[in-house]
Amino acid sequence: MIKKLLARPYHLFLLMAVVLFVLSFFHFNNSVDFHVHDTYYVMNVPSIYWGLSLFFLLFWMIYHFSYRLLSNKLIWWHLMGIIISIAAIILFGRYQLSGIRHYYQYSNFEQVNTYQQIGRIIAVTIIAIQFLYPINLVLGLIKRFKKW
Repeated sequence: MIKKLLARPYHLFLLMAVVLFVLSFFHFNNSVDFHVHDTYYVMNVPSIYWGLSLFFLLFWMIYHFSYRLLSNKLIWWHLMGIIISIAAIILFGRYQLSGIRHYYQYSNFEQVNTYQQIGRIIAVTIIAIQFLYPINLVLGLIKRFKKW
């Protein structure tokens, strides 16, 4: 099983999709509040889990149909980048919530500004990691055409 996973690491996307879908049933009554400028957006946590699950399922399908063209090293880089980014979002979200409570109690604007900068860095990192798949695909197509 581990040899198969090492040979085709994109199956971890399917595993993460299933795990997130199952986790959505354990957080059914929870919600998350997003504050953007003067507006609050309230989302229930299962919707976030379902969206992430669909995201990972989509990546699994894309990798499944284009695997023969791709490099395993770049697949691992993409996979680990996404896992680390999701972990950073989860950890940052928990840390930020405790800091926001602190912000409302003591009005520490520098701390809120730091949270916003960290959030931006995480968002840019996630977007940059998504470019690994097209790079991998283009390199695979170039290799394929050179063989002809």
